[in-house]
Amino acid sequence: MAVYFFNSDGLIPRRYNARIIRTDEGRDLAWLRAQDVYEPVTCLRFFDPPYASGWNVVALAYTTLDGSSATILEPGTYSGQITNEPDEVSLTCSCTSKQGASGSPLILPRIDRVVGVLAGASHASVYAVPVTHIREFLIEWLGGDEDLDLNTGRKLGEEEP
Repeated sequence: MAVYFFNSDGLIPRRYNARIIRTDEGRDLAWLRAQDVYEPVTCLRFFDPPYASGWNVVALAYTTLDGSSATILEPGTYSGQITNEPDEVSLTCSCTSKQGASGSPLILPRIDRVVGVLAGASHASVYAVPVTHIREFLIEWLGGDEDLDLNTGRKLGEEEP
């Protein structure tokens, strides 16, 4: 499977091979391990909920130029607002999105924190998996509530706990 990250100049996406470490179909999440990543990677931090309807969000995504499965990618930002209250199962927002953006982070732009991960879209809304579900996914796999840092995440990608 191919994944893309910005390279050190922050302009050109670089392709890496990745493998699936763990999936959760109920939450529509997958943990991927990218191979041969030698450059420093910028980690985005999670937002501590609750969020509120009306807050501004931005989806950060790479999509193909024409929406096909071609490998030419372009970076995109898709702005909108959260349109539901935090007690609901999924997070919805008014931002637009292109095909192939699933898995992209949805961030709060003023503080650069992740509030969810894009999971799908309809004509009226974009749906995201909220950070609370992402944390539950990670904690279940770890067997408890642990603080995760980049080194812990790397180790977890190497072998099953």
